[in-house]
Amino acid sequence: MTKPLQPPTRERRLNALSAYLGDVAALIAEFEDGPPVTRIRTFSQVAVDDVSAALRVLIEVDGLGIVVHGARGCAGALASARVDRPWAVTNLDQRDTILGADGALARTLRQLHHRYRPWAIMVVATPVVAINNDDIQSVAEELSDELGIPIIELRTDGFRSRVAATGFDVAAQAIAALVPPGHSRRRDLVNLLAFERGPGLAGIVQAVESLGLEVNVFPVGAGAKEFAKAAQAAVSVAVFEDETDALRRELDRLHGVPFLRLPPPIGIVATQHLVAAIAAATERPAPPSAAAAADVQILNGRSIVVALPPSHAFAVAELVDRFGGELVGLSVDWIDSLHLGGANDYLVKGEFDAVLLERSMRYAARNADALAELDRRLLESRATARQLMEQTKRRAAAEADVLQVLRQTMTEQEAERQRIAREMHDNLGQSVTLVQLGLDSIVRTAPAHSEIADKAASLKRITHDMSRSLHRIAWEVRPTALDALGLEDAIGQLVAEWEPHCSLTFDLHFGIGDRRLPPDVESALYRVIQEGITNVVRHAHATRVGVILETRGSELICIVEDDGCGVPEVEAGAAGKSSRRLGLLGMRERLALVNGTVELESHPEKGTALFARVPLG
Repeated sequence: MTKPLQPPTRERRLNALSAYLGDVAALIAEFEDGPPVTRIRTFSQVAVDDVSAALRVLIEVDGLGIVVHGARGCAGALASARVDRPWAVTNLDQRDTILGADGALARTLRQLHHRYRPWAIMVVATPVVAINNDDIQSVAEELSDELGIPIIELRTDGFRSRVAATGFDVAAQAIAALVPPGHSRRRDLVNLLAFERGPGLAGIVQAVESLGLEVNVFPVGAGAKEFAKAAQAAVSVAVFEDETDALRRELDRLHGVPFLRLPPPIGIVATQHLVAAIAAATERPAPPSAAAAADVQILNGRSIVVALPPSHAFAVAELVDRFGGELVGLSVDWIDSLHLGGANDYLVKGEFDAVLLERSMRYAARNADALAELDRRLLESRATARQLMEQTKRRAAAEADVLQVLRQTMTEQEAERQRIAREMHDNLGQSVTLVQLGLDSIVRTAPAHSEIADKAASLKRITHDMSRSLHRIAWEVRPTALDALGLEDAIGQLVAEWEPHCSLTFDLHFGIGDRRLPPDVESALYRVIQEGITNVVRHAHATRVGVILETRGSELICIVEDDGCGVPEVEAGAAGKSSRRLGLLGMRERLALVNGTVELESHPEKGTALFARVPLG
């Protein structure tokens, strides 16, 4: 699935302002003379950010899965969603911001798909992802192929834009990417673009349907079927243009669906205007106009301040004038180039005094102490993050030192084993052989069946047992075949030594041939196999044991498996005690020195398998 491009912010695309205190004439003059002076509120405890705005749009799409890739609080906008809405959060923590969280994202995507079976999934990035720079796109492409549904990255970050409406644009672009190409244009189909379910939406749909048209409400309440229709519509019309501006542009750019720019249908007159414009665009007979009723002067000259989203505010401002009120101020979350027409229309009705914005500024001053406390906490958090990073670096350095000491210890240990085995074979073995020769001479020269001959024969048997014990101990300390012939022959000798002393049947499968491995790799794998066979003999109550040694790709694989009673602690997930009893800690330490790993799998009465992997480089 292709990643949608990240749209420009509202500040950059439409010169949006989120802070202004003054009259409307000066504001319009600024926009008309060129880009206005940038006025952006950089912080507000109550302001919605682009992440929350995007989530409020996505949660209204039927059957669309949402994965919020970030901390739990980043999904706060979804807390009031209907219980049947398929959404999840990866719940990242401080560790994830340092090490990355691609694995958590893939796991959450699979779990969401397994539980809800959505027809598509949006992965919503958050400020956490902006910090650790996770490769969401790669995970999305891999899981899209695996699950067989579209998975799209929606990249918001909470701080790139100070105007929440940028979240509408990001969500719109991702939603448009889910619309499949239309094979034909339907003259009887109209897209009604809306991001929320307002109380008047059903009435607008009914009015447009009275023209004999099918209304595709999109994307609010839309599922896969409605998405498929969106590219076939004859025209798109927005309920509130400033919210869906990016969506109508994308439908036009990707699928050639034209767009009617109309005032929001608030009030009877505006709704009739919208229906008449759709009728003209679709070449339908114009609906009969309702008789114009005299406006009721219910406000009786009262001073009115309107505080609503921009499109709503300008439409309501007109109603205030019609109902006999005096518009003395508007407070809106933002204003941009799309609203210039509305501001011009209401210039004659009153000054554009942002009364509630001024009140918010007073609130901000009143809460200066709270803001200072937030700054202090932010500094403490940054200091903590730096400390964690330093601790991580120091721990990594300490682990590297420990690994180096362990590697040197193991190397010296194997060298000492080799020296001891050689001393036992050359010196002690030679001395025992000389004693045996002397006893042979005494037996030959002494009278038959004499006391001296019998004692010499008895001592000869004892020295013979001593010779065999010396050979066995020297072999256990360091098998000569491991140095002279290689790993496969050494394992063969190991099995040959065990077979006379146990009732096991051994199955050996070797796949490395005459290839000699590095000495440290051969030593490590030999000790692992030796310990594995010892565990089978002592604990497994098995009848068969298999040893597999082969290369798979760039790895050397070693498996020791049996058909014994298993290890119950491993099955139950409490393998700490068993690890000590079975020597797993020593195996892991040896294999770590050659960048290898070891795993133990066991099932009661079904046997145990020991898996060791060593990379070949």
